[in-house]
Amino acid sequence: MYLFPLFLCILLAVILPYSFADIDPGSIGLQFFGNEYVYSQKIKSFPTTEFSLTLRIKGNSGSILSYGVQQSSQFDGSHFSLLSANALVINRGQGQSWSTGVNFADSNWHALGVTWKMSTGELKLYKDGLFVASSILSKGLPMSINGFLNLGQEQNCANGCFSSQKGFVGVLADITLWRRVLSPSQVQYLSTNSPSGDETDLVSFWPLYENNGLIATDKAIGSNTLFIGGPSSSRDLGMTESTSSISLRKFDAIFVSPQKDLPSGDFTIEFWIKTTSMDDTIILSYFLSAGSNTTFVIRNPAVLTLFRNNERVRTDTSFATGSWNHAAITWSQQTGRVSVYKNGALSYPPPWLPPADYNLMPTFNLGGTIPTRPTRLVFGNAAQCVTGSCLIPGIGFDGMIQEFRMWNTIRTQQQIQDFKDRFLPTDPVPNNLVLYLKMNDDANSNMIADSSGSGNDGTKNLPMWKNTMLAPPIPNLNDVNEQILNLRSQMSNIYDFVRDVLDPAAPIPKNETGFNVQNQGGCDRRYKYMCTLKTQPNPSILKSQTQTPTTTTTPTPTKTPTPKAQLLIQSLVEKSLEVQRTDSGLTQHLEPKLHVHKPNPIISSPDSLFSKRHLSQHVINLNNNRPRIELDTLIQQKQQQ
Repeated sequence: MYLFPLFLCILLAVILPYSFADIDPGSIGLQFFGNEYVYSQKIKSFPTTEFSLTLRIKGNSGSILSYGVQQSSQFDGSHFSLLSANALVINRGQGQSWSTGVNFADSNWHALGVTWKMSTGELKLYKDGLFVASSILSKGLPMSINGFLNLGQEQNCANGCFSSQKGFVGVLADITLWRRVLSPSQVQYLSTNSPSGDETDLVSFWPLYENNGLIATDKAIGSNTLFIGGPSSSRDLGMTESTSSISLRKFDAIFVSPQKDLPSGDFTIEFWIKTTSMDDTIILSYFLSAGSNTTFVIRNPAVLTLFRNNERVRTDTSFATGSWNHAAITWSQQTGRVSVYKNGALSYPPPWLPPADYNLMPTFNLGGTIPTRPTRLVFGNAAQCVTGSCLIPGIGFDGMIQEFRMWNTIRTQQQIQDFKDRFLPTDPVPNNLVLYLKMNDDANSNMIADSSGSGNDGTKNLPMWKNTMLAPPIPNLNDVNEQILNLRSQMSNIYDFVRDVLDPAAPIPKNETGFNVQNQGGCDRRYKYMCTLKTQPNPSILKSQTQTPTTTTTPTPTKTPTPKAQLLIQSLVEKSLEVQRTDSGLTQHLEPKLHVHKPNPIISSPDSLFSKRHLSQHVINLNNNRPRIELDTLIQQKQQQ
């Protein structure tokens, strides 16, 4: 009586390691680290009276997405949003919110589905294809079109004004948007399958499988392309010897975690800058630790100002002219004197002041030091934490920066003038150069290389394409097939053993595959896999037959097994069916994940910002002519497989 449970345990132990459900489904997707975002242009086709949204998520914390619209003079950033992945909060306009308490932030892959209908206000939440909760929100209040969709952040103005420390940390993939309420079976299907993009009522489908580039293609007819937010490369140049500059949009930043010491005393900082903003924004900041006032900040391009702890100096120099300017800042530890050069000319102290009177100017950090190894050096904003979403809203720099250099010495005016318009040599590297970011790196890379040889490379706050190299290794299909063949052989041996123990007087014949076979006269659905095996000989058995000739014997006539043996046979056959599903389903499951969708060539030109952000009407017309298919048809086809 104890053999049957033992037998099932053996089977499970053998089969479960090869189940395709255990394979990481997110080998490709878009990974966020808390500061990043993805944004859209206005979505004119967003559903108004009912919708469904599904996605796959592997998260740790933060805001998953938000759809915001401009309403009169106010921006509704939570017209629809999914916030707090660790205890999901769903907002549906005009301050209406539902705290579901459902956790999607356990660092495991989950399928998330939401449906909403205006006439009833019913909002349903699904997790891993199963309904988990519902609520009534915004009954009778339609959704608005022409809104902006953001991934990874909660927006409080169009594509920006992100909330501090609420950015998403994790991976997103397979986002779908529908203009109707999907049925539970349809949501369940999408929890493990991707649509083709041509389904009826499918507004947008963003697989997030591009694996490179700065756009996320919409595979559906809607053609609502998403754009990777963060610092971007620009052909607008200050130093014309370079090939590109870095553009920062208020919510962007570049991070450097110094590997070698920065200057503690005398320094010179140089960079090219272009901005029209008159706001008091941050160009460069140091961060040491949470709650620490020991910092160093360069801010306010309209009136360049330096901060060190609670001390500051206003240089009365404006770089907010709308054109490119070269800035050079020097500081003397011994005298506390700050000098600012604009395009190679002395701007502060004012040129009309005699050098003999420089001692009349306010000093800065006299006799003090600058942190040599800040935890983070941040361009374009100020950090409030070591990692994660901790940029400060409202003070982000809006403009362009190029060719940043930091020296641990005071450069002369002549030296500044000699090299402001050309690259510094890097072989050998000039003495006293400790940080050199040319900012002309690959536009698709999130890395900004340090050319000083100090290894102080920078990173943009770009979400990172997650490919198979970053995911847990996917089993080789040939290895899996071999494992399944071995599994079949093991099942046959286990069956023989248990059959002999339970009913040794009821032998059942084997066919040429090494499997015991009932129902020799025909195959019903339940035994289809066993019958199919008769035309698929086991290669390992064929190999042994080739090596060792055997004599063909007439099979022993079939005897009726006992009831216990019949139950065991049925269980074995059902497990065989599970092996078949593993065999075929593994390939079907992996194929779409290994396929990289190529960006539409019309919208992926690296040289044209306009072509990236404004879709050709020709593309939309082509998509509108694509044939539609029903989602239920795909479900039926999947079930038949």
